[in-house]
Amino acid sequence: MVSENEVGREIGSSADPAFVPASPHSAPFWGRSALLAEARGALEPDGASAIMVGAAGSGKTRLAREATLGFLEARPNTRIARFAATTATQRTPLAVFAPALRALRGPAGDSPEEVARSLVRACTGGAKGIPLIVLIDDTPQLDPMSEAVTDLLLALPDVRVLLTCRSVPGPSALLARAWRDGELRRIEVPELTQPETAEFSAAMLPGKPFAPDTIHRLHQSTGGNPLFLAELIGALDRSGAFEDRHGLRVWPGSLPPGTSLHDVLRAEIARLPADERTAFETTALCSPAPLHLLDDSISPDALERLLEKEVVRIVYRTDGRPVLELAHPIYGETAETMLNRVRIRQQYRELYDRAVEPLIAEDLERTTGGGTIPTEDLLTVVDWGLHGDREVPLELLEPAFRFARPLVDHGFRVRIASALLRRPGLDPSLRIAALVNRLEAFRYLGDPEAVAADEAAARALIETMPASAERTGLAADLAIAFADAAVLMVGRWEDAVAALDWADRLGAAGPPAAATTAGIRVEAQRGIALCYGGEMVAATELERRLSEATQGTPGFLPFAPTSILLHGQRGETRQARQIARQQLRFAVQVAADYPLAAGEIIGVWCLVDVFAGHSREAAFIYGVMEQAIARGAGGPRLRETVVSSGRGLLALMQGDWTRASECLAIACSELDDFTGTGSEGLLLASLALAQTASGDLAGARVTRASIAGWTTGTSRLLDVPSRYHLLLARLWAPDGTERGEAEAIAQRAREYGFGLMELRALHAIQLCGGPPLPPEQLARARELGSSLAAPIAPLLAQHIDQLRAPGRENAGDTARRLARRGMFVPTPRHPALTVREQHVAELVSLGYSNAQIAKRLQNSRRTVETHVARILMKLGAGSREAVAEALDATRWDDEEAAG
Repeated sequence: MVSENEVGREIGSSADPAFVPASPHSAPFWGRSALLAEARGALEPDGASAIMVGAAGSGKTRLAREATLGFLEARPNTRIARFAATTATQRTPLAVFAPALRALRGPAGDSPEEVARSLVRACTGGAKGIPLIVLIDDTPQLDPMSEAVTDLLLALPDVRVLLTCRSVPGPSALLARAWRDGELRRIEVPELTQPETAEFSAAMLPGKPFAPDTIHRLHQSTGGNPLFLAELIGALDRSGAFEDRHGLRVWPGSLPPGTSLHDVLRAEIARLPADERTAFETTALCSPAPLHLLDDSISPDALERLLEKEVVRIVYRTDGRPVLELAHPIYGETAETMLNRVRIRQQYRELYDRAVEPLIAEDLERTTGGGTIPTEDLLTVVDWGLHGDREVPLELLEPAFRFARPLVDHGFRVRIASALLRRPGLDPSLRIAALVNRLEAFRYLGDPEAVAADEAAARALIETMPASAERTGLAADLAIAFADAAVLMVGRWEDAVAALDWADRLGAAGPPAAATTAGIRVEAQRGIALCYGGEMVAATELERRLSEATQGTPGFLPFAPTSILLHGQRGETRQARQIARQQLRFAVQVAADYPLAAGEIIGVWCLVDVFAGHSREAAFIYGVMEQAIARGAGGPRLRETVVSSGRGLLALMQGDWTRASECLAIACSELDDFTGTGSEGLLLASLALAQTASGDLAGARVTRASIAGWTTGTSRLLDVPSRYHLLLARLWAPDGTERGEAEAIAQRAREYGFGLMELRALHAIQLCGGPPLPPEQLARARELGSSLAAPIAPLLAQHIDQLRAPGRENAGDTARRLARRGMFVPTPRHPALTVREQHVAELVSLGYSNAQIAKRLQNSRRTVETHVARILMKLGAGSREAVAEALDATRWDDEEAAG
């Protein structure tokens, strides 16, 4: 069998491995100079990481390696790390990175971020500033945890990532997002042309030229696939199928129609001697695998012959131990198609049986008092046991479960927890922990029936336990996990509250101290569930009780973002900021346990300042948020989404509709990052507002149509601001139906106790035109304007009075003051102005100078001066002040027509 002519190079000694093949191949690289140059360009300091996409066997891996080796010649201080994903690595989290990750800590700190940092440290020897190139073959085979780590590697400044990916199934959604966002360059690797097929064939079998007709046959038979071509030429040469005619190499035969690369590989595998085939099949089922775990499963002589044939290769872990893997992922897929399920299960049994006892014995010898099995060895052997239907010893299964609990690979979590639950006589506490963990994994996998079944089973077990601190803690764990699943999966907040009530009842029967600790966690989750159900008054009362009970401790942290938003919508800005400052300190202290908490708190703090009209403060807090997110947890896609949402909301406050549309469109393209939080509706409504204000009415219609699909079953905590922004969007292009919606928003805000949002809605009612506010609503607006601690509140109340007053001559001045607080009064488009002229006219009416407008719109001053001159001419205005009057007149004419 022939590989893709891969070229490797040792970098460092066995004590300082570089994770490349142990024995470099010597075959030359030929052709494809343009593709090679493009791949090398991606590795330059000013380049971008790249993903090479093509059919299986099209030469992606060879091109990637040749590009890195050429780069290395020019920059010898660069380190190269190569990893290969396979069907075997896909089953076990992080197995693809096993050569570099000697031991992981598990629940204590192995987030994708920590794994990515550990990976870079291992590949560079811990030295800073050393450029690192990471090659990852066959990315569709990455497990979810490894894919998250890869996504994080793309964002590191001293790391270039070169990925290979088959055209079918193609890049995952995560990597497709990276490509779309410009963090990955996509390089298409086509099949060979016929001239390239001739060059390839001549290089494989030099000394005698191929007949032109034979080149044509070879090209037609293989479709120009390099690996297929290499395998076919090798098979024909070994079988003597080539004939010598007049000094030319001729193949007079042909392949049966429909013959594929897999067919040729199966024929080659079938010809292997028995011991080589056994070694090959074993490698295919578990590649990559630590070689010391295969000592009794593979014949050394057979392995040596496979290495010579370049079918398998050896790479080294950071501890110097060798790891065996296939030379190409497609070999493993072909091998597995030749084995039936019974044979595969038997193979895994044999692998497990030979490895498990030596592994445990070695571990006990290594460390007095129980030992520490390297994580990759542990997970590999446990995976073999599970696939071989063996009963894995608890001393292996339990640490594997502890490691798997926090992983993003939810399928693996389900498999490990299920294996534990099948064990008879399992300790009840461990059984409950396994049920809760599997429930959480099923929530992410979208299986509500499985969630309900595990909740019922865990509840029954907990209820049989005697009252104790342990039972109280387990009941709280279960109730919180189930409540989270109930509201996020099916929107059943009542079921969530019922589960939390159950946990409270059990806690009341246990030790008071344990009940108090668990009760704080349960109450925080209850407040979140109440917000999902729209029970804002009850949530507010709970927030006050919980705040008093925690007395400014980290116990309040899970509920802090919800509490801040409740205070902000009520207009209690000082309290919201106080909670944000206090809890932000705790979030930084417990960042290892709650890595996203700081970013969430800063984000809602910024949002509260937007509600209150603290324009400068919101911009400052947003700057803090952007820095925190840049250093914080979450993949680069998530960070970009959150940053874009903040930029878009700030652009709305500044009246920069175009910029707001661009940023919010990015955030709204990844709404899955906000699923269930209620932010989906606010972001979509804000995008619709920006689109309408900028004149993109068609885009706004599409955005409005998508809102219902994203807001069903999510939290209603931001329901009022979402509806309010959507109302403002309608006021930019009114149809006379807006007043009814404004009345409904005001009523809903009052029911929720959201005074600031109620005042905004009352102001919107008056903006809709028609009759003035009735006396009771006017009195309410004045009361809120004088009592709320939000700088925008008195301006809103004042503007309501001015809009009601005869003559309306002062409305424009107040509108300018509101704009400085982030509230731009919707102005229907003047029929004489273009979209850009309308935008410039609005800024002129708000008192902005030409220089300020040019900076805001990122235009030249000369361009703005031209726009202003045209606006004055079209409106017949003799001054900039007259522009404001003309726009005000347009608004009032539209409102009177609607009335």
